[in-house]
Amino acid sequence: MNTSVRNLCCAIATLPLLTPASSLAIDVDPRDYTALPEGANLNVLYARQLSADDLNVNGQSVTDDLDLDATIGIYRYVHFTKVMGLTVDPQVLVPFGTQEIGLLDDSSSGMGDAIFAATVWLHEDPEKQSYFGITPYVIAPTGEYDADKAVNLGTNRWSYILQAGYMTRLTEKLALDLVADVQWYGTNSDPLGGNRLKQDEAYQVQAMLSYDLTPTTYPSLRYSWRSGDETHLDGVAMGNEVDTSTITVGLNHWLVPGKLQFQAQYVRDLDVSDYGPELNAFQLRFLHLFGL
Repeated sequence: MNTSVRNLCCAIATLPLLTPASSLAIDVDPRDYTALPEGANLNVLYARQLSADDLNVNGQSVTDDLDLDATIGIYRYVHFTKVMGLTVDPQVLVPFGTQEIGLLDDSSSGMGDAIFAATVWLHEDPEKQSYFGITPYVIAPTGEYDADKAVNLGTNRWSYILQAGYMTRLTEKLALDLVADVQWYGTNSDPLGGNRLKQDEAYQVQAMLSYDLTPTTYPSLRYSWRSGDETHLDGVAMGNEVDTSTITVGLNHWLVPGKLQFQAQYVRDLDVSDYGPELNAFQLRFLHLFGL
């Protein structure tokens, strides 16, 4: 396998939006860090369509014929409870879908890596709608993986994320969310083109504004920046560290107030300064709240 193709394969495997499990673990939606009362439950279904044609290396486009296409679904279950007086929400995410890259003539479908997580709220003030929580995530290597393929839904390794999120009201109708996280990766002992694949940690920050147009509808704007993720194949650095800024425009609407919510988002990479494809994505989310 020549170096350019090997670097492309490693870059694709490490991009956060293309790894179904870590994708929605890291990306936080506006007001997600709101602590709900004990006994509340959430059924959440995500559907995300990703595409990209341009691939950047050192911030310069090296091809406009990547032909990347992915359709990812995730089912998420969340339960709110109390532990030692603190609100905690143990949850599980189960990803599935298909993805393909025309330039590599390769594709994959099936289940992705499952996520187990739980936010612990260290501060919650429902009256002022002000919350601060910390969320550890564990991503298990349960997804479809084939070492002979460049495109996989699974990663064949454990991953860990520590995230902190703060949400507050700036005015009666305007809300602010600030989120930061770091992700660590285990070793893939059976990677394409080598024997051991290691990956540097990644850092991400997100800032979101959302505004109540009505008591049941609010648009939102999210900016995120992610850096790190360089891979090392058999001890050789691949030079594929990411430095990416992304913008997301969304709309949330309660179809049944307090019970069923619909969300639509458009996601666009603003700047891919180092390595990776320039992604476009559309996402739909259906949230069912019950148990209260």
